[in-house]
Amino acid sequence: MIERIVENWLTNTNEKGYQLPFCQYLISKKYTILHVSSHGQMEQGKDIIAIDENGIPCAFQLKSGDINGNYWRKIKGEIDDLIEIPINFPKINKKTKHRSIFVTNGRITDKVRRDTDDRNFRYKQLGLPELEIITGSELLKKFIDIHGSFLPTELSDFRIFLELLLSDGHELLDKKPFTHFLESVLFTEKATKPKIKRKIASSILLTQYVLQPHESIENHIPIIEGWTILCSYILSLVEKYGLAESYWRQSYDLIIQKINAQIELLNDEFFSRDDLTEGHWDGGFIYKSRITMILGWLSAFELYKKQTVSNYEIDQRVYDSIKQYYKGKTWFWGESATPLFVMMSLLAFECGDTSLSNMIICDLIIEITSENNFRGGRGIPDPYFSPNEIISHLYQLPKAEMDMSSFLGASYHLEALVDILVRRNKRTLLEEMWRNVSYIQKCEFNPQPSWKMFTWECKVGEQVERFYKNPQSWKELMDAATKKNGSDLPNTLLNNPFSYYFLICFPHRLNGYTVKIIDRDWEEGK
Repeated sequence: MIERIVENWLTNTNEKGYQLPFCQYLISKKYTILHVSSHGQMEQGKDIIAIDENGIPCAFQLKSGDINGNYWRKIKGEIDDLIEIPINFPKINKKTKHRSIFVTNGRITDKVRRDTDDRNFRYKQLGLPELEIITGSELLKKFIDIHGSFLPTELSDFRIFLELLLSDGHELLDKKPFTHFLESVLFTEKATKPKIKRKIASSILLTQYVLQPHESIENHIPIIEGWTILCSYILSLVEKYGLAESYWRQSYDLIIQKINAQIELLNDEFFSRDDLTEGHWDGGFIYKSRITMILGWLSAFELYKKQTVSNYEIDQRVYDSIKQYYKGKTWFWGESATPLFVMMSLLAFECGDTSLSNMIICDLIIEITSENNFRGGRGIPDPYFSPNEIISHLYQLPKAEMDMSSFLGASYHLEALVDILVRRNKRTLLEEMWRNVSYIQKCEFNPQPSWKMFTWECKVGEQVERFYKNPQSWKELMDAATKKNGSDLPNTLLNNPFSYYFLICFPHRLNGYTVKIIDRDWEEGK
């Protein structure tokens, strides 16, 4: 069964689709990945740059489909560049002879093989590296070897895998079955650290398979979320087993690069289109929820780069888009949307627009405290409910009914939002809203053990529920909002810019403690 699944995926994907799994294969063979192409200009025929286990630099060029004589002639220049142009990378001496490897997920005709043999004879005479070739049948064997025995073994788990695999790709990622699937691969038993390393490799390949329906139609947000979830689960393994970086870091970095590349594609599409609607049926809640997701993810990406790239300048277009779309074209569907709006607020603050930044936070507080107030509120769904579930309820779809009154009187995100304004010393703003704020019970769930923070569901933990005081001491608020300890957060989440992505994808993990990780300006004295 696994051979058929892998073969079907491999023959129907393109070079971008199998690039990450191929990198993971190289890692499993003790290669060190130095560079992975974004498939832009000036790549000089080198999609992947790596160092093999013998310390020899390697340049890989990836293609898709069968390679016949006509196609081979079209890419002759790229092949020449792959072989003749030295690898230009800071850690590699340009005078060092490198290996050149051509990879395709299809077949190569006999004519092309004969041409390759002739070329290699000439390259050898000139002192240049010979061209090595990996074909689809070889790739298939390599990918199956990585899987080992790590596919789900329970029938119900395997059914989930197939359902994800057969998705049409147009919907948002259904996180519950996807995370259940990952857990069936990663948490099946207590494992040795080398076995965990293999499980991580297998999970990357399997994730690429199940996200392929979204990749094929360039549905960016489910792809971003899928890889973000996998990153989170890798960090859960790191925390649970105390893994050294040699077991996971290269795989983690590959996935982060994939996430960033996918957000770049989302950015390019968003700013290249005049009409952001999707078909004649688009509009209302669906349109507004999509705009909200896009602006939230693009804001998180800018904040991520600001923290990781020296002297990075924020893309002004993202900030301008927040100003353009925030009023009237975004939608706070429930607390699962809170992190998206927080990212917009933080980006506006980073751009010096404290008025817009504070307004976004105030609007969220007003919305939560008015709609979740027992006195006339309609109810705001908590962060455990997805936009799909809420939209289905609003459109009265079968089996989608929700009891909105069950959310009255409580909020999981109120404290995190109040803390942001407290750290900005916005006492007057809070005083105007405080009466309604004090009516709402603050809820927080702390997973136990702490590594469970990175998983979608956790059945063991501490549920904390309390009210603000009325009147409330400002000093007590400030002390709580600026306190740097008091919660058992995973070490791999602290000072990790991945937290911007994590909190969007796991909105039920946003609370007064985790929001401090992304709301950094108060610490820096801005």
